[in-house]
Amino acid sequence: MQSSYIPFVLAHKLYPLCNVKVSIFYGDSYEMHQVVYSHEGEWCDIPIISIHDGTSLPIPNWIEAEWLSVVECENYALECEIDEAKAQLIWNEAKENGWSIKYLQIGLVPYGGVAIWLCGSKKTVLLHWLKAEKREIGIVDDKPFPTSAFGPVCDEILKQKPEALHYLNSYGLPQQDMFDNWMRQYSFRYDIVFCQLNGNEWIPKVFDEDSDEMEPEIEFVADYCYDGTYDKTHSDHLFLYHESGMPKRLGLCWQEGNNTMKAFFWFEYGFMNKVFKDFFGSHPGINADFQMLIDSGVKRYDVRLSSCESTCEPIIIPYEAYQVVVFCDGFEFFRSENYAQEDGAWNW
Repeated sequence: MQSSYIPFVLAHKLYPLCNVKVSIFYGDSYEMHQVVYSHEGEWCDIPIISIHDGTSLPIPNWIEAEWLSVVECENYALECEIDEAKAQLIWNEAKENGWSIKYLQIGLVPYGGVAIWLCGSKKTVLLHWLKAEKREIGIVDDKPFPTSAFGPVCDEILKQKPEALHYLNSYGLPQQDMFDNWMRQYSFRYDIVFCQLNGNEWIPKVFDEDSDEMEPEIEFVADYCYDGTYDKTHSDHLFLYHESGMPKRLGLCWQEGNNTMKAFFWFEYGFMNKVFKDFFGSHPGINADFQMLIDSGVKRYDVRLSSCESTCEPIIIPYEAYQVVVFCDGFEFFRSENYAQEDGAWNW
């Protein structure tokens, strides 16, 4: 089936690359299309500016990639089949649900991680998380040319990437399992619960039928997750159980009385990884509720993982794990004590 998309190669801004060669293949004859290493940014950021030459490419069925990870000074190579049927299914579902796929994005990170996403402006779906193997760069005098010889080249590239260099000098290389943790998907849904805080206990909020007070009504949830997926379609999909990475950013909007409320959350990786591993590790195969407990009257916005399973105790996500800012009719209503985001960070 012919599809119209722009293929790109992405590097995370903290982990630059060089010597990037990526090709996708498609069709029974495995025709090749070389993919441009286009940009660096957050994980699965789509390019701000892109030019489509009108070329229609079939969904690919094979990928070949080789690149030098600058922060490690290690070379990686991958040759792997792409699940064409799965990609076609995602493509069809996107079209049926009113969002279009514009990009096939290939993300490359240290330790040989390769992510393949199908992206639109409103939503991105992870197609594959793959692992490449280390490989020396070429042959000189019938001997492998060691990647380590590129050390001065990597050092020079890092000098041109001050943010990446500062991060490497401050924190060193990431843990070996960090990217696998980013890309691990869990089965959960978002559950927005308007409650009343009684001391430190959340209790159901009762609405008197004879009162003018109206029950709050959720309008939408949007998320951006550690696996690079995001959903800004404002559909009901996020309120249903679905497979996704840990939430990294979350935005929600609701009507409360005559006011329009919007809340934005940023979640820290270390805390979230521990909470999700503890919860799902103790209850393998479970469907979880990612609950937002809201009492705007006392300005409390708590988060926890829970489940309908009777044997499953909720896990409270500690306040240190996230930052939150809340707006009421466009004016700031609340911000957490640890809030440190730049002005306008909620515009994503």
